[in-house]
Amino acid sequence: QYLSMGLLDKAVRTYRKLYVYSDKHPQISAQLAQVLFLSENKNISEEIRKLYQEALTMDAKNTTALGLKGIDSFDKGRYSEAANAWQIASELENLPHIKQALKSGVNKARQMMGENIPQIIVKVDIVPELKVLPKETRVIVFARETGVKGAPIAALPATVGELPKEFIIDDTSAIPM
Repeated sequence: QYLSMGLLDKAVRTYRKLYVYSDKHPQISAQLAQVLFLSENKNISEEIRKLYQEALTMDAKNTTALGLKGIDSFDKGRYSEAANAWQIASELENLPHIKQALKSGVNKARQMMGENIPQIIVKVDIVPELKVLPKETRVIVFARETGVKGAPIAALPATVGELPKEFIIDDTSAIPM
């Protein structure tokens, strides 16, 4: 609750208590690492590193810890390690917007390793009639080749409040066939 309200200090204090009471449960370790990361201006400290590594030791499929490991590795120039952590997390993640962010991170790391990632950047706006919808209304932006009927080639999640927005269409946004 505190995190969603932007009260990072209270969130950190609460997760620190939960961490002790839960006997260092991997999900609590990862969540504490995440709120510390946010409260420390998105920098990975030794404490954050210890927490996400502890979480991964107990639960190798913890997506929060894998995300932090990817960030830490990327910041240290270990792009292959970052791409691997984010790829695993993206395969486990269920929330579309987080899955998309993880896949974008994979591509960024791959680009830093010298791979050529084909992509198209498009700006999407919403028609005025739909701007009356609540800003948190989720929408899916579909992309298809001009003049081609049938299934779209990409689907990108957004909210009404995020539009207009630039989207990057690449293999992370492709719809599996």
